[in-house]
Amino acid sequence: MLLDNGNPYENGRPQSIILSPEDFSFNISDRNLNAIDRRAKWTVFIYMAANCDLAAHLFEDILEMKAIGSDENVNICVFFVGPLITDSFFARLNKGTPLGEDIIFRFLTLSASEPKILKEVISNNLILYPAENNLVILAGHGLGWKGALEDYAIGKMYIEQGRFSLPPGDDGSHLKYCYDRAIKAINEKRLQNRMAKDSINDGNKSKINIIAFDACLMGNIEAINHFKDLSEIIVTSEDVFPGSGYPYDKILQKLKADPNIDPNVMAINIINQTKDYYKNKFGNIVITQAALDCHELKGLNQMIYNLANEMTKYLGNDKEAANVIKSCIENAFNFGEGYRDLKNIAESLLDCQIPYNLSVAARSLKDFFEQSGLILASDVPGGKGMPAGISIYCPDPAEFDPQYLRAVNSSDMGFWPWFLGMYALCTLGQDAVNSPLIGLIDETMKDLMGKGEYRPNN
Repeated sequence: MLLDNGNPYENGRPQSIILSPEDFSFNISDRNLNAIDRRAKWTVFIYMAANCDLAAHLFEDILEMKAIGSDENVNICVFFVGPLITDSFFARLNKGTPLGEDIIFRFLTLSASEPKILKEVISNNLILYPAENNLVILAGHGLGWKGALEDYAIGKMYIEQGRFSLPPGDDGSHLKYCYDRAIKAINEKRLQNRMAKDSINDGNKSKINIIAFDACLMGNIEAINHFKDLSEIIVTSEDVFPGSGYPYDKILQKLKADPNIDPNVMAINIINQTKDYYKNKFGNIVITQAALDCHELKGLNQMIYNLANEMTKYLGNDKEAANVIKSCIENAFNFGEGYRDLKNIAESLLDCQIPYNLSVAARSLKDFFEQSGLILASDVPGGKGMPAGISIYCPDPAEFDPQYLRAVNSSDMGFWPWFLGMYALCTLGQDAVNSPLIGLIDETMKDLMGKGEYRPNN
């Protein structure tokens, strides 16, 4: 069986995929069936976008989590989107069982980056395995506002190139049979629970307490804004994140030892366990993590709006402003992809001779980071010009991606895109006339406003 013989990805991708009858079979176990509708203390749901070069790492994480296993207090559920064929599945992981026995649903191929799939599986997990507290972990490649959970469509490539073989006499229909059988078993179990009044599931009211990103560059404010209304806390990294990801076994061991743990403490535990794991493994290494209180993000977005507004005014009133702001941006920590540390920008501005209102905006943003309670916990290098927890898109004008304007249109970025346009115009000077950037910004803004889609805040 493809999934029950260790890590199927540790030696790289096979030239061709030879599938057995077992790869098209699954059946929800009594243990996982009986856990449906039973309210636990915590449900940990990990969405793994493994249809990429991270498959071996992510599957190793599954084996780590299986060694801990679910119990009556903690559900450990995973939705794994694999790179091969029939290796995508939803499972509730148990200790001491074959992985195949934990699988509830199995799929031929899936796209990990499809928002509809992500939304549906998270919603279904909240309903099937309810808990007082819910932790959702999104694992895979991250690129900030440019996207997350990148999917390479590897399984589709195998199918299109005919590099696979089915079991004799099986056209894949048995997979659908097993799926329908699982749906029937779940529906019957939920009906029995309701009739026996054993179900206390109010899945529609279930909330996500923590969303954690086991992915690079997702501590980007534009990306964070897309998730801030879905959770109470976000745990993320503004820098690159190791491919081996979270130390899932250590995090889950701590949770199972104290299932009554408060969500704030749990978020701090994720950061501390990750920090200790990589420090013990690699020595003096800082992963750059922050746990953010989502209730404070509205205030942060207002601070960003104020800063962008004052910088835009400064650019319009002082011919030296572009050079000053350019220097401040360049002094901020650079994560690549156009991302700079947000707090660093404010701190650099405060070191310069700038208009009073701009200094107030910069000081307010810096103070908000330090005093508001936005950052519940962090593991950052600290110090001037070093990562402080949240990045923002602030690229060199020549490298500006016009897709940014559409990506942040529905978020709370307010005046920031307009500042970037003004900054580009002033920085490029006479070259702005011939720059495709200015035309793209103008064209995109007009298109969005013409459709009634551009909605700058405040």
